[in-house]
Amino acid sequence: MINDYSIEELETLEHKKVELTLLLQHDEEKESGFRSFEKQVKALLSLDFENEKILRCIVSKLIHKIEVYEGGNIKIHYNFRNPETKKGA
Repeated sequence: MINDYSIEELETLEHKKVELTLLLQHDEEKESGFRSFEKQVKALLSLDFENEKILRCIVSKLIHKIEVYEGGNIKIHYNFRNPETKKGA
């Protein structure tokens, strides 16, 4: 049945196959990132935040820096990437 397709059609189909494979890999990586993020959040929720030393340690691991601008605007730089952010964006 391969003879029913031209070389150009086969190349196009192969290119589409590669694109779909890359999309699937990206989705799997994103799903893995979500699972990891969820696991970390659950671990944080189970901690006792009454101890100020533990809380400071956790905050320092999560937040790289906080910038406060005139007018009260705040920008927080986290130590982790948003799982929704595309790579290279």
